[in-house]
Amino acid sequence: MKKAGINVLLGSLSKIGVFFAAAIIPIPALRTLSLQAAVLLLFHLISMMLVLPALISLDLRRRRAGQSDLLCCMEPVRSKPKPDLIRPTRPVRQAITRALPPDRHIVTTVLAPEASEGAWERADAPLKPSSLEEGWPVPACVKKCSSLKKLVQNSYGPAITSPAVKTVVMMALIAVLVLSGLGVTRLRDGLELTELVPGETDELSFLSAQNEYFGFYSMYAVTQGGFEYPSGQKMLYEYHKAFLRVNKVLRNDDGGLPPFWLSLFRDWLIDLQNAFERDWRENRITAERWFSNASDQGILAYKLLVQTGRVDHPIDKSLLTRAKLVDNAGIINPRAFYNYLSAWATNDALSYSASQVRKARNDYI
Repeated sequence: MKKAGINVLLGSLSKIGVFFAAAIIPIPALRTLSLQAAVLLLFHLISMMLVLPALISLDLRRRRAGQSDLLCCMEPVRSKPKPDLIRPTRPVRQAITRALPPDRHIVTTVLAPEASEGAWERADAPLKPSSLEEGWPVPACVKKCSSLKKLVQNSYGPAITSPAVKTVVMMALIAVLVLSGLGVTRLRDGLELTELVPGETDELSFLSAQNEYFGFYSMYAVTQGGFEYPSGQKMLYEYHKAFLRVNKVLRNDDGGLPPFWLSLFRDWLIDLQNAFERDWRENRITAERWFSNASDQGILAYKLLVQTGRVDHPIDKSLLTRAKLVDNAGIINPRAFYNYLSAWATNDALSYSASQVRKARNDYI
């Protein structure tokens, strides 16, 4: 405690203060982590300052009592003491130093009385040994049991330094490093929303129920940079199809993805084209006009087919037999794309959302 007590106290107090200061972070998860770490370090400091010295004192008593470190609870069985050894005493030399004034020399007198012949002393008391190995009386039970020190020296030490164990340890270390590197590449950035909401709140209950019963959400892909939709239709279909490679994306019963706005727009135009061709075959619509028995979809298709998409020449009736709203490859007529798109948004009551709901309803039926 004299050597390391101050360092341990100041170091622990600084760490505890840092974590308590971090508790002001407004994120509940980080605040809870900081408070738990501060309390843990506080109890660690208390144990280091109070419990550890007490345990060291108990261990010192065990060593003085000659008890084993593995079986310290057993009462030691003392062996019979050996007969006292008699050894001659050595001459005693006594030095006396007299302090004199500064202007005089220091005089030291050494008294060395001769050792009297036949002077003997008893040698039955050892010189304050500090451990069992230094001369404490060893109990019989300790001689039969292996201490921790002997266990490390005789068993653990040779085993851990053998070439086979070293090889196994190095291979295990390499495996851990490789697995750690692979695991780092799969870490997900950020936190779950439930980890940021305080516990035992209505918000947390709502999020937990949502994750349990409605564990999905919509995902949107937005084009940027002045993307040209008329000429980039094929790219949009390929981009939408690429989401099949994303894990945990909900798919249809046939394994495909739900339709998006361009495919719904195309399906709407295909229905108009089919209605127009049916009315055309039945002479309900001609190149010059349509009759009262023509369908509304056929009439709308007629109006869209004659549009050229040009401001100077917007109408061309010859396109009725030469052009289609959607070609055989599923590409909408690029020249009149935006005209068709305006008609879709105008004639469909709820535009994209209504089309999606109606299509889902028809599929269900």
